[in-house]
Amino acid sequence: MSLTAIQQDRISTIAIAGELTISVAEEFKAVLLEAFRGADEVFLKIGELDAMDLACLQVLCSAHRSAVRAGKKMTYASPPPVLFRSAVADAGYTRLNECPLNQDNSCLWQTMG
Repeated sequence: MSLTAIQQDRISTIAIAGELTISVAEEFKAVLLEAFRGADEVFLKIGELDAMDLACLQVLCSAHRSAVRAGKKMTYASPPPVLFRSAVADAGYTRLNECPLNQDNSCLWQTMG
C-alpha cells in the first residue's frame, strides 16, 4: 500500500494506491486520523488498487461518520477507480440515500450509486 498525506492550510489530501486490505487497515486508520487532526476537510485521491476489502471500507465509513460528527468533511478528490467501486458494490455499501447522520450530501457511498 502507498499512502501519502499532504496538508495545506486546513485541507489534507491523502493519495492511496496499491492494496487496501485488512493487513493495512490499522495503518490506513492512523493516516486518516492524523489527516483530520490538522484539517477541516480531507480529500481522498484513490489511485490504482491491487486489492480492496471490507476492512478498509469500514475504516473509511467510520472516518467519514466521525468527520461529520466533528463538523468536518471527507470526499473524493477524483472519481475512484473501478476496483474500488466494485468493492463498494460487492460489500453492499452503495446507497441511494445518505445515512441519517449525514445531512450535506457527502456520503461516500451515495456518490457510488
